[in-house]
Amino acid sequence: MKTYLSRFFVAASSVLATALTTTAVAQTACSKGPRPLDCRNVASLLPVTGAEAKTSPREQAERLAQLKSNRPLLFKARIAGQAVAGQLKPVKRAVPAKTDAAPFYVSKAPQSVPLGRELWANVMQSGRWADSDPDYGMYSFGVSGKMEMNEKYVDERMYANAGGALSGDRLDIVKYDSSVGTMNHYCFDAETGDLKSSSYLSDYSLWATETAVAADGTVYGDFFTGDASSYELGIADYANNTRSTIGSLHNYYVALGITKDNVLYGISTYGDLYRIDTKTAKESLVGSTGVKLMLSDGSWNVQSGEIDQASDIFYWACTDHTGASALYTVDLTSGAATKVGDIVNNEQLALLSIPKETVADAAPGMTADLAVVLDKASLAGNLTFTVPTTTYRGSQLTGEVSYVVSVDGKSVATGKASA
Repeated sequence: MKTYLSRFFVAASSVLATALTTTAVAQTACSKGPRPLDCRNVASLLPVTGAEAKTSPREQAERLAQLKSNRPLLFKARIAGQAVAGQLKPVKRAVPAKTDAAPFYVSKAPQSVPLGRELWANVMQSGRWADSDPDYGMYSFGVSGKMEMNEKYVDERMYANAGGALSGDRLDIVKYDSSVGTMNHYCFDAETGDLKSSSYLSDYSLWATETAVAADGTVYGDFFTGDASSYELGIADYANNTRSTIGSLHNYYVALGITKDNVLYGISTYGDLYRIDTKTAKESLVGSTGVKLMLSDGSWNVQSGEIDQASDIFYWACTDHTGASALYTVDLTSGAATKVGDIVNNEQLALLSIPKETVADAAPGMTADLAVVLDKASLAGNLTFTVPTTTYRGSQLTGEVSYVVSVDGKSVATGKASA
């Protein structure tokens, strides 16, 4: 026991400063596990770091089996078609051709959804990917009839299966690789996508099921305890690889969002909306979203949410119990979810984020029905589209709209049309 405590203290103090003492971690791991656990084996449940990750495949498999047995909460969230979110190899999923795609239904929620509102997210799975060629990364998409992912930054390290946040000029991603038992924190430049720093984490306290970024940049999250025996509300300090604890949580939240008035909301694995006190962690049920998330084996799919503080609209990039991905808005007074539309290639999204504002409220919304019609076998043809009728924030647009058609960043046509 003395050997373990000494070894753990060095790892925790040099890699990750936490509010837990070594004694508290050991006691928690021994007393709160789903099944009795020999205290001498607590270290084998924590993430490995550095050279410790270079073990034999047999040792890695044995360690993973023990972790799944004693800490099943870590493996409840999954990528559709895969066993656990920690597994990095994607499974190819059939996606219908666009001509056969399901019809899009415009939201009839009482909220006015700003068509063209830009959202960012970490793509964890896509129907476009081949089995061995996943383009993990951050993508953008507009809230519109056809929500297609637009590449921002592609990097295999951008796989936020253990949480993270887009806040200010930082993009923090926590990635857990169950195949070797490592947990890494990567910090990227939010403007360029360049890696700024990386580090191993020696316990699970920075693993968030979901986070929400407040107006002042504070990152709230539903975090695992250091030994992953339960979860609690906390505030991340990614710059220092640590976090604070507000209080214990009863629910595992798959989506979180916080309003401009600092009211935190979360969607549980049962599809219920809760209001969460940011000072005490008290959870108050608002109502059901009406969307089923839980699979028959008690697991659920990775997904994410965020509240746009400019409008206090709660956006939810949901992957339901069937594996279907769609964007919803959630009514903060009743909990009811309204489907905005399907995600075209059925991407599974994590880390849904509101980027820095780049478009004026009165600017035109997005164009629609973009199509290229070629003249038979010729490479010449016509480009057609429908000009927007609403502003970026959803108000009625009047007058003329000027447009520019660009190819590879070069203007090839300009014109005006009535809104």
